[in-house]
Amino acid sequence: MVTVGTLWPYHATLMILGLALLTTGMLVARYRKARKGWLSLHKALGLVGATFVLLGLITAVYMVAVSSGRHFAAVPHTYLGTLALLFLGITPLLGYAQFHVTANRSKLRAIHRWSGRITLFLIALTLLTGLSLVGLL
Repeated sequence: MVTVGTLWPYHATLMILGLALLTTGMLVARYRKARKGWLSLHKALGLVGATFVLLGLITAVYMVAVSSGRHFAAVPHTYLGTLALLFLGITPLLGYAQFHVTANRSKLRAIHRWSGRITLFLIALTLLTGLSLVGLL
């Protein structure tokens, strides 16, 4: 039988891997710009990291559906996760826009960078609140 107890480790693992890959992508953009191929690596790490986070979300939705069925329970983990996912969607769009919108390119770049930082912070905070929910913190 599938229960929250059997599924949450998969959810947590996918989210942690996603955060690790997204963080690595940010570090590539920050410290490896002098090397050829940094942008392709940055994009790939972001895409794979976001995919892991989305798989973690799917696992969470299923986990809640087979348990209480109450999505968006009144806990910070749920609201922080929703906000993190919103930023996870906005950040790559800003990254794309900075190369395709010529007006205000430097502003878009700055907003993309800050959006990425906020995304990583929100995902990390969401992970901490999730670990607290299951009693590991």
